[in-house]
Amino acid sequence: MKKLVAVLCLTLFLLIGCSSSDTPKEETKSEYSIGETAEIKNFNITVNSIKSLDGNEFISPDEGEEWIAIDMTFENTGEESKYIGGILELSLKDQDGRSKDYNIFGDTDGSLDGDVLPGEKLSGEISFIISGDEASLNLYYQPTFSTSKPIKFTIK
Repeated sequence: MKKLVAVLCLTLFLLIGCSSSDTPKEETKSEYSIGETAEIKNFNITVNSIKSLDGNEFISPDEGEEWIAIDMTFENTGEESKYIGGILELSLKDQDGRSKDYNIFGDTDGSLDGDVLPGEKLSGEISFIISGDEASLNLYYQPTFSTSKPIKFTIK
């Protein structure tokens, strides 16, 4: 009887040991480029393009500044409405981690603020003020009240 219990325990131990996987866990991607889509919890986020803005007859960028507009699309693939608060959830930083100011005067095409109903998209632009001589620029998306790691889009 003791031998039977010992054999059963040894068999059970070997089965448990052999069933564990040595394959590494798949890492969730957290950095994207222009044109790539980040798929996060029933939500697709894409930076479509970036362009320079000139200003208008009343206001234009100061000397040494450049206005840029980043065109994005948010697609709700889930079953619940999702609110996007563009100016609260998006930030632009240079290679030194310095945040860039939002540009409220730029002529942008659509807003990135509002509800995105299930199965629908929200597309628009958000504008920032840069110097133009940054070595790199990264756009970060961090949903309001979220503790998860922000999504990073390399735009320059």
